Amino acid sequence: MDMTTRRGTDQDVPRTVSAEREPAVRIEHVSKVYHTQQGEEVVALHDINLTIDKGDFICVVGPSGCGKTTLLNMLAGYEMPTSGWIQADAKQIDGPDPHRGVVFQKPTLYPWLTVKGNVEFGMRMQGMSRKERSRRRIPRTRRSEGRRQQTSIRTVRRHAAALPDRARPGDRSRAHHDGRAVRSP
Repeated sequence: MDMTTRRGTDQDVPRTVSAEREPAVRIEHVSKVYHTQQGEEVVALHDINLTIDKGDFICVVGPSGCGKTTLLNMLAGYEMPTSGWIQADAKQIDGPDPHRGVVFQKPTLYPWLTVKGNVEFGMRMQGMSRKERSRRRIPRTRRSEGRRQQTSIRTVRRHAAALPDRARPGDRSRAHHDGRAVRSP
């Protein structure tokens, strides 16, 4: 067994190191510096190191302005680090990718598409046929039973044909989350 520093802590924890098992995410010496219009430098992140193993559940917590959103935007590929590197599934992140998605706190739906159209949007952009999209399954966990079930995209919800402003808030939220889930269930 090897003693390895993990998850951005200073604490050494025992960990079996296997050459064939790559972590889900590796962040190495990542810094992000922005430049204001006045030419001043704003350091959003400085020398961040983090390893996230497959199956880990993490929370990024901190005060406003500490770089949480900047870090998440870099993980999504929306921004690049000023220095250092980030890998997801052993591949360097160099831009957005359909295997990674962002779920915002407030649902962000296209107002001109129906609820179902918003769920299917990413699949349409990937060139998926209508038939294939309708067969795609959405992973769900039933609260009452605590087990996973698959829901057909064909039965997204009662308001699947409604525009987002006519759908219930819960249906808008589900459409936002389902649009990310159906890309890689």
